[in-house]
Amino acid sequence: MQCHAINFRGSVHDRAIAIRDAVLVENHRALQDTTVSIGKLAETLEQASRTVQRVSEDGANIGKIIEVISAIVEPANLLALNAAIEAACAGQLRSRVSVFRLKG
Repeated sequence: MQCHAINFRGSVHDRAIAIRDAVLVENHRALQDTTVSIGKLAETLEQASRTVQRVSEDGANIGKIIEVISAIVEPANLLALNAAIEAACAGQLRSRVSVFRLKG
């Protein structure tokens, strides 16, 4: 009986060690998978950061282009307004001259 009890304890101990080893192997595998996932996530975040940086730079360039266009358009609008005023004045002058010629 004592021999059988010792054998049973040894068997339980062996099973406990086998279960512990299996859990350790599974935990090691899960840790490796997590490490790989974190590496991929870091890579993705780095790419996203570069993309955001490029978008920011492109936005700044677009802002500069808009400033240049505005600097060109503003005087052009003033010139167009001036030309319209001159044309209106010239039209009024022509109508006065025409009325004067008809009367004269």
